[in-house]
Amino acid sequence: MPETEAVFNAPGFVRSSTATIEDKLIFLSQLAVPGSKIRVTLYRVDRAPIMQALVDASKRGVDVQVVLDGGNKAYRNTTGHAINILTSGIQCAEGEDCVKFCASPIKAPLSLLKVKDGYKVGGSCRGLAINHNKLFLFSELSDGQKNVIAQTSANMMEHQLEMYNDLLIIKNDAALFSGFMAYWQKLKSDNTVLKKSFPTISTADGSLKAHFFPRLISGSDPIENLLKRVNCRLSGSRIRAAQSAFTRGDVAKQMRRLIDEGCAVDVISRVDPAQSSPGKKVVEELGDNLFVLPYKGAALEEQHPNSIHTKIVLIDASIDNSPEKIPVVLTGSHNIDLWSLRANDEVLFEIRDRNLHSIYSEFLDRIVYDAQTSSIPRIKPGNRKTFPHD
Repeated sequence: MPETEAVFNAPGFVRSSTATIEDKLIFLSQLAVPGSKIRVTLYRVDRAPIMQALVDASKRGVDVQVVLDGGNKAYRNTTGHAINILTSGIQCAEGEDCVKFCASPIKAPLSLLKVKDGYKVGGSCRGLAINHNKLFLFSELSDGQKNVIAQTSANMMEHQLEMYNDLLIIKNDAALFSGFMAYWQKLKSDNTVLKKSFPTISTADGSLKAHFFPRLISGSDPIENLLKRVNCRLSGSRIRAAQSAFTRGDVAKQMRRLIDEGCAVDVISRVDPAQSSPGKKVVEELGDNLFVLPYKGAALEEQHPNSIHTKIVLIDASIDNSPEKIPVVLTGSHNIDLWSLRANDEVLFEIRDRNLHSIYSEFLDRIVYDAQTSSIPRIKPGNRKTFPHD
């Protein structure tokens, strides 16, 4: 099992913000040694500090290259914007493309689905919708760490500082890092793949897997498949989740089965009309096991600047009839919606580790505690219009 570290953004539900994750990513960028590599792939970007940190690293002699969703391209010439800071300041080797803006082959028709601030569907690298990644790769740091993978649920956006997010850092696994470098290079090639997604990467002991998306035409749902292998035969079996978008009814159906079998199942989501989340089937299957936070609902009580943006599932139960409970953490950029499964560039980590599971479980406890001790209401969700962004 490679060494892991988890960092969380927990601003509370008091109309506040915090930059814990951004600060950590800036710190890692500052530690990158001259001659090392930084590779980044991101969806939405408007935070100047992290882009300036990448520029500064490149000026120190670090090989910095960034792959972005194509929707960011509109800001290249906007003075003072984070994208302008990046593209005008970054330095990389002659002949290299320091900053790549992806564009799916059917950008024109999909771009009819327009989001505020100029973001459009059709900026993905391997999929058909968006490059939803939030991934940083550091080959060598001055503190002695090497082959560092930093995967977060947070976009590099101002409003994300008001959101509960997580950052998973995986260190010193050369083979895993090499696989992620290969994945990043595939993103940079900007070639849509209609049949096969990038292959799942596993550590030698099987304790960590990285699943890649989209799975456009074929390819199963790894979250649904894993839940199918879970049973509630052991005392204290529990499934938890904190999802910014949850619309896949088949996943909710498996959670319902586990509830009926005796597992404790607790799911946190948020009300978001733009994403039809939580989905109607999700609400029907989970009922009172679903704790819905306000975010962007139509009614005043459904709106709040602080909410969750996490994409976490925790399992602590028998898997494949194991005699002991197996602790699993699922996290990354991957929402439990069809866009993440079938259309977006995404990463989902699956990690079996008791200590990491405990750390993530404490984070979910904090979300619930902060929500319950604030003045925000528990929301009863309804059916919503679908849209693939966030």
